[in-house]
Amino acid sequence: MANRLRPDRPINKKPKAPSSKKKVNRAKQVRRDKDKVRNISVTLMDIDKTIMYYFDKVIKPKVKENDEIINVPLRYASPERWSAIQKDGVFRDVKGQVLFPIIVFKRNSLQKDEQMQVKSFDGNQLRYMFEKKYTDVNRYDRFTLQNGLIPKKEFYSLAMPNFHKINYTCQIYTEYVEQMNNIVENVSYSEGRYWGEPNKFRFRTSIDSFEDQLEISTDSDRLVKTEFTLTINGYLIPESLDYEVLTQKEVSPARIVLKEGEPIDSEKIFRKK
Repeated sequence: MANRLRPDRPINKKPKAPSSKKKVNRAKQVRRDKDKVRNISVTLMDIDKTIMYYFDKVIKPKVKENDEIINVPLRYASPERWSAIQKDGVFRDVKGQVLFPIIVFKRNSLQKDEQMQVKSFDGNQLRYMFEKKYTDVNRYDRFTLQNGLIPKKEFYSLAMPNFHKINYTCQIYTEYVEQMNNIVENVSYSEGRYWGEPNKFRFRTSIDSFEDQLEISTDSDRLVKTEFTLTINGYLIPESLDYEVLTQKEVSPARIVLKEGEPIDSEKIFRKK
């Protein structure tokens, strides 16, 4: 009866179960154990290090006390440490002693930058490609010239990052208002610039406002606190996604011949590819 209704379908043929194996393009499997190009990634820790570098190496907050110049340290507060700071109103070390002057910051939130929209990662995502100019296999020799071979070229492609806005809360603790004014002036002057190390990742920062200075009285110390919110326009690139490294390597063919005796420029073909 089934054959009469659908003669093109065999009676005893069972449907195939979907395969769990991932299709792999063998042409893109290039060994990376001998090259010196590292996989590029930008993490939240890199952005945290950017803030610490800029405070320590560029802003260099200092206060003057008893004709002595004191460098103001910067500390990243873990959730437990930040909770203790909010409870006591001061920053204490391991021994329980109050430390000041000091600058403390923590990460508040991470939200997508609506002005910088980039397509999410998939097989057809836009990628940034750059060429490695010199390699061990891309050297000039007489054998290559006599045989009409085209030197191989190494290309590296990187997935486009996702852009985010990262918000931080920073608190400054000093003993006198004059010391606080000096630190606030230096931090405010650096607002709107690109923070980061030269020739490395740099991110644009912005500070909306500084809260009013508050005088806090403890057991025997008099502290002045100022709080401000720091916003960084940054970007994130994971090193790998779904077990696939986002920094891909491709090598151009050494020689392509469509007709006998007629070599083709592999660079043009590679660009079209």
